[in-house]
Amino acid sequence: MKRLLLIGILLMGINANLYANKLEDLTNSCNGGDIVGCVDLAWMYRKGEGVNQNTLKAEEFYTKGCEGGQASACTYLGDMYRKGEGLNQDKSKSVQLYMKGCNEGDSYACTRLGTMYFTGEGVVKNCLKAEEFYTKGCSGTKGVGNALACSILGVNYANGIGVKKNAFKAVELLTKSCHWNNAIACTQLGMMYYNGEGTKKSFRDAEYFLRRGCYGGDDNGCKSYESLFDSK
Repeated sequence: MKRLLLIGILLMGINANLYANKLEDLTNSCNGGDIVGCVDLAWMYRKGEGVNQNTLKAEEFYTKGCEGGQASACTYLGDMYRKGEGLNQDKSKSVQLYMKGCNEGDSYACTRLGTMYFTGEGVVKNCLKAEEFYTKGCSGTKGVGNALACSILGVNYANGIGVKKNAFKAVELLTKSCHWNNAIACTQLGMMYYNGEGTKKSFRDAEYFLRRGCYGGDDNGCKSYESLFDSK
């Protein structure tokens, strides 16, 4: 028992030294102009990873990263302002930060902007703006798309929510999102194959995509998958 306790204490000491070294290295990197180092340093302070949690320090280093052109830093800082995470909640500020992150190529920032415009959170509700930013999030301004953006946009086109209903467009977007393992998109796509909406009706494809949705963690996918065989 004493031996296990000593091993545990030893491991804790090793971890503490590793975090201390990491903190020192990142601080030196950030001060030396390494913007990625600033973002990593901000994450440590934000989450209290190896240091005492300090959201003001996180804000400082995310700001440095954002102003230095690291799009993800703008997005993370926008998240903190949007949620009031250790800072005074300021959704207008979060919109500004997401806008900067989106314009600099962060698809997650574009997706968050789409949601805020769709719901009227921190901005005047505008479905056309929502569609614009979801589309940017899905395509990725630097070639890296966001599965969630494609999924939301696909579901909206499938059901005519905030946009004109377009089943063919929905299938295209949902296929892209499901390929990136978004379970909700797979489920919706499976139902479209089952009903022959925007694509040729196919029980086999419906089964495949509903199963993917279910295995991906979507409860509706599981229910629809089970119902598929009950209806045979």
